Amino acid sequence: MNKRQRKKLHKKFLEDIALDISTSNLWRKAIFKLDKNQFLLINKNSMLPLPKYIEPHFRKYKLQYIVQVVEACPEPFDEGLVIFQFSPRLFPQVKRYSGNSPWIAD
Repeated sequence: MNKRQRKKLHKKFLEDIALDISTSNLWRKAIFKLDKNQFLLINKNSMLPLPKYIEPHFRKYKLQYIVQVVEACPEPFDEGLVIFQFSPRLFPQVKRYSGNSPWIAD
C-alpha cells in the first residue's frame, strides 16, 4: 500500500476513533491524566481496550493514532471544554478534535 492509500485509510477511521475514544470512560480517564505535551498511542497493542467493531481494522491495517489534550480551543468549541486532539501517527497534519466536559474524568 502506498503512502497516499495509507493516509486515506487512516483518515477513513479517524472520525470513529475520535468519537469512540472520547466517549470511553477508561480512555477518558487516561487522557485526562496526561501531562502537557504527553500523548497516548492508540494501536492494536494499546493497554486499554479498543472499540470491538474497529479492532479488526487495527490488526489488519496496522492503524496507529495519537491522542492528546491541547491548550488552544479550536473553533467551534466552548471555552469550558477540554479538547482532545486525534491524529494518525504517520500523518500528524491530519487532525480531529473532540470537546470534552472535565466532570467525568474523576
